[in-house]
Amino acid sequence: MDVRHWTEQEFLDRVYGIGGGDEAHLDSCTECRARWAGVSERRKAITAEPEVSPLFLAAQRRAIHGRLNQRSRNPLIFAPAMAAVAMVAVGVWLYPGKEVSPVPQPKTDDAVFAEVYSLEQSSLPEAASPVRALFEEN
Repeated sequence: MDVRHWTEQEFLDRVYGIGGGDEAHLDSCTECRARWAGVSERRKAITAEPEVSPLFLAAQRRAIHGRLNQRSRNPLIFAPAMAAVAMVAVGVWLYPGKEVSPVPQPKTDDAVFAEVYSLEQSSLPEAASPVRALFEEN
């Protein structure tokens, strides 16, 4: 007699119809046959459709239709949207507009030439004067 009993995986494979253990062992072993009967009874109990009264289903449908036809009476349903609109309006109202800067007047030719000649007259940059002072002898 075969002493190896079916494993849980073999029972699950047989439940789902993807194989299973040795059929001859199931026929000859009373312990495995009893376990298989328990597994198959549990599967039947789980997969059985529950009994629901038609009156219960009709009442449920009426309640759903009643709620669909009823308007929402919650006055705060639009509160978040209204708060956002108010915040945007206050922000636009308080935001300072761009100040108009005065238009610069064009320089005359004499002012441009005077600026260029003042830059050209000093050959030494202003940043170099402190360094030059270090090397001058008094």
